[in-house]
Amino acid sequence: MRLLMSVHFVFIISISFIPTRCLSQLSSADSILYHTSLNNAIAIYHQALSPEPLLYDGIQYLSYDYQITEGSPYFQSTKLSPGSVIYNSILFENVPMMYDLVLDKVVINSPSKAFFIELNSQKVTGFNLLDHKFIRLVRDSTKNDIISTGFYDLLYDGKIIVLKKETKEVQERINTVVERFIHDNIKFYIKKDGKYFSVNKKKSVLNLLGDKKKEVRQYMRKNKL
Repeated sequence: MRLLMSVHFVFIISISFIPTRCLSQLSSADSILYHTSLNNAIAIYHQALSPEPLLYDGIQYLSYDYQITEGSPYFQSTKLSPGSVIYNSILFENVPMMYDLVLDKVVINSPSKAFFIELNSQKVTGFNLLDHKFIRLVRDSTKNDIISTGFYDLLYDGKIIVLKKETKEVQERINTVVERFIHDNIKFYIKKDGKYFSVNKKKSVLNLLGDKKKEVRQYMRKNKL
């Protein structure tokens, strides 16, 4: 604990010596110096804590103890792939990880690589994996949100926000023996004017973005959606 507090103190001191003028007022050379100093301070911070206790604080991930004959519970790959995650409000980069869509959990390797660890979802702000950016949303029951708490694939971030929610479920069927397979479900949402809307059909998208119907139709044709 004392070592952790000391590292935090050194990190804060390092940051305090970085120029704090508004970036818009910095020259090109000063801007490069600012970002270089900041990146170096962050690198020293991570190196001092390696293996980092603020990342490896999840519980052991238990893989499936039965055979899945069709489909995969993971996002795109069954192997660990390099990604980045904001965990405990800290950005960790080049972290080998998988995304379990059945459990909606981010999975990483233990420091010893002897077992897997599932990160505490409540501490995950978001993560990047296989060229996809995921953010964690928490359902606001006071607003009757149609979304549920979990990770969402951020497809577009602008005046409107477009989200994709993919979930997977292990199902069973009898075919001489019990076979287990993955059922995949995908939903799309648009956030407009602070409210979420479910848009799983072309018509629902056009109705929601009625003032931009022409542009949306052109975009759909151009991208063969």
